[in-house]
Order: sequence, then C-alpha cells, then structure tokens
Amino acid sequence: MSSAACTMAMSTQHMSSDRKRLLATVSLIGALLILGLVLAFTPLGSQLKSGLAGIWRAIGNLPGIAWAREQWQTAATPQEATSPTPIANSEGINAILREGRALQEQGDVDAALRRYREALKRQEDYAATHLALASAYLQLGREEEALAELERAAELAPDNSFIQAQLGRLYLKREDLAKSVAALERARELEPEEAQIRYWLGAAYYFRSYADAKSAVAELEKAVELDPEDAESQTRLAMAYMHRDEAGDRDRASRALEKALELDPQQAEPYYYLGQLHLQAGRREEAIAAWREYVARGEDQETVARVRTWLQDLEAGGTVKPSSGP
Repeated sequence: MSSAACTMAMSTQHMSSDRKRLLATVSLIGALLILGLVLAFTPLGSQLKSGLAGIWRAIGNLPGIAWAREQWQTAATPQEATSPTPIANSEGINAILREGRALQEQGDVDAALRRYREALKRQEDYAATHLALASAYLQLGREEEALAELERAAELAPDNSFIQAQLGRLYLKREDLAKSVAALERARELEPEEAQIRYWLGAAYYFRSYADAKSAVAELEKAVELDPEDAESQTRLAMAYMHRDEAGDRDRASRALEKALELDPQQAEPYYYLGQLHLQAGRREEAIAAWREYVARGEDQETVARVRTWLQDLEAGGTVKPSSGP
C-alpha cells in the first residue's frame, strides 16, 4: 500500500474517534451557552467572542456556568425573542426564568425545571422559555426533550442566529448531519461574520462527507480569518485541508497545525496529524517525534494505543499499515 493510501486510511480510522470526541462536547457546550442567552436575545457574536478554546476548557466543569453568567451580564441590551404573537407578560415570565437560572447555577436543575414549566404554562409561545428548558434538559442528559425545546424555540424565533446555531450543534451531536448543516447555514445567513458559526458549519460539512471537503475548508478558513487566535479552528482547518487534498493542501495543513500548537501548546490532536503529514512526506524521524508527543498527551485511549503500535513499528524500522492498529 502506498504511503499516501496508508495515511488516508489512518485519517479515516482516526476520524471516528475524533468525531466522538468533538460530538461528545456539543451538548454541554450548548447547555453552557444557552444559559448565557436565555434572557438576552442578542446577536451571537457578542456571546461567543471568548472563542471555542475557552469553552473547551470549561467542559466537564460545571462552574463553567459562571462563564455563561458573566457573558450574559456583559451582553448588549436584551431584546425580546421573535414571536408570532405578542408577549403578554414578558417581565413576569423573565422573572421566573431568572429564578430558574439561579437554581440551575446552584445545581438544583429539577427545581429550575419546575420554574421553567411554570413560565411555560403562563405563555407557551415565548422562545426564551423553550431555550431555558433546553438548557436544563441538556444539563440532565435528556437530549430528546432538549431537542424538542430547541426546535420549538426555532419555530418561534426563526431569525435568531443563536437558536439556529445551538440547534445545529445538537443535530451535529446526534449525527443528523443534513439538519445540522441546514440550521447552521441559516445561522450563517443571519450572522455571516460570526467565527463560531463558521467553525461549526465547517465541522458539520467535514463530518457529513468527503464530498463536502471544499465547503468545510471554505467555512473553516473564514472562521480562522474572523478569529485567528482560536487554536481549535486551526486544527479543524488542517483536517479539512487533509480531506480536500488538493495541490498545496498538505503544506497548508502543516502550517495550520503548527499555528494551533503555537496558540495552545497543550493540544494533542495536532501532533497526530503532523505525524501523518511527516510520514506522507517521507520524514520518518519527524513523524516519530510527533507521534511520541501525541502518545504523551492524548486522552483518547483507543487512538493512543493505535498510535503507540505505529510508533513501535516505525522505531523498529518497519512500515506503518492501517491494519497494525488495534
């Protein structure tokens, strides 16, 4: 098997693990972000400027809710959600939602749900209430109910880019890639200059099909242009270049990976892909060095074990074949 074919096969193997890691974060990311926008229907950009890397560090650490609260407090003047009917008692409902949010921050999600359901009884067609319910359901791991609430919020506020983006992310986690792309494309239409919308749309294209590689590159290049300091966007852009694999794409991928490590030296993934690129180019020692870094830093034990096997083969003077992985 040729070196290029081997590395392409390795990329395909790793895509499954990478997809699991990325998608596993979506529901908690959504929960943290929704908390920040339940009562403040501002443009998505003002809420997400801290970048995906900052959100990533909060994953698995629900004091990250404090981050969401801070974002809400510093947001622009709250605006009402778009609704097909007038808001009858929005201040009264918002007061209930604020009480629910406080309970959610304290960890009493069941009590928060009771408050949100009370708000829903007062008025069903207020999109903010459905967002609040979605955030609580996500925090409880009740994904089906969260999705239903987000879909209802999107019906009530079809021109709200934040809702469309959150819906697209949740569809992505559920691997409903057609709906994910549609929601994120709508969010992009509403907020074309928001880096994180372009990032997630690029991710949706990337996971949907190799045939979408050009679209993935276009979205992720725009995300990097809008937020060049986001290390995760640089890594995903490199992956998209490797999938597209046009002339010069491997060099572009290497530069993006080096930039990702410059921005966030603690990342493991760039070393995985740098190892592939070095091996593809015949730089055996550089590939070994990159994969040693990945093995030392990687958290996905299945992939770490596979790379460790490849390393052993290379260090023994052999060649790496996809079948050598576990």
